[in-house]
Amino acid sequence: MKEYFKKHKITIIFLLIIIVLSFTLIPNERKHYLTENVNDFKENIYWKIVTIASIIVILIVIIYKEIYKNTLKQIMAEFIKLAIVCLVFSFLLQNVTMSLLLFINRLKSNEIIIREYIVVDKIKNNHFVAKELNSDEIITERDYYKQNGKIEIEKINIKDTLKIETKNGIFEIEYY
Repeated sequence: MKEYFKKHKITIIFLLIIIVLSFTLIPNERKHYLTENVNDFKENIYWKIVTIASIIVILIVIIYKEIYKNTLKQIMAEFIKLAIVCLVFSFLLQNVTMSLLLFINRLKSNEIIIREYIVVDKIKNNHFVAKELNSDEIITERDYYKQNGKIEIEKINIKDTLKIETKNGIFEIEYY
């Protein structure tokens, strides 16, 4: 059993770190963001960052292999292996990577933004939908509660104005 742990200790440590991050970082990070901001980050910024990071890793390995005079066949084999590993990790570890990038986004705030929303619909089961005054962005009670805590839904009526204060992060994604 000791031999197994010695042989695979880096893999075991890596998996333990992923498990810890999955139970701590992932659930706690998204509560600082509106749902629309997380979706926007995932669709527009996440893949660019992951692609750039993958290209940098691949280039470093290729340069390292070139310095140590490996053949073109060895370098191409390494390139293909790394490309597959980067692709697999970008899908398998997407939630961990995204949460880590969202955490990095919150490290430095550039500016404070106050957004005003108008309640456009209220449903009986304590749900409402609000639309931003200056755009088509919408929020639900879940997003509003993230920042302002639970309030008595009875106090909110259609056409009420709700304010949400956010900060602009490193990747230009708003958080609170």
